[in-house]
Amino acid sequence: MVSAMERVEASRRIALVFSGMLHWARIMLGPTPRSTRKDTAYTPDWVCGSSIGAVTAAIIAGNPPERRIASLRRFWDAAADDI
Repeated sequence: MVSAMERVEASRRIALVFSGMLHWARIMLGPTPRSTRKDTAYTPDWVCGSSIGAVTAAIIAGNPPERRIASLRRFWDAAADDI
């Protein structure tokens, strides 16, 4: 028989949610790379965001884990030039 805790663990989902506001989005890049690596225990099931956070989420969702960090850095290096 499956215990209640096993059912919770089986249905648990990890989500990364990014806010808007360009200057805050760059700050979120700090914890994001660790959360998006394939070898971490916390691989996200869902990513979403609003405004510029949606762009960050799209970069994460649109790249395989091994390319996410480089893609995020490339985007944010270019975006930071405009701040």
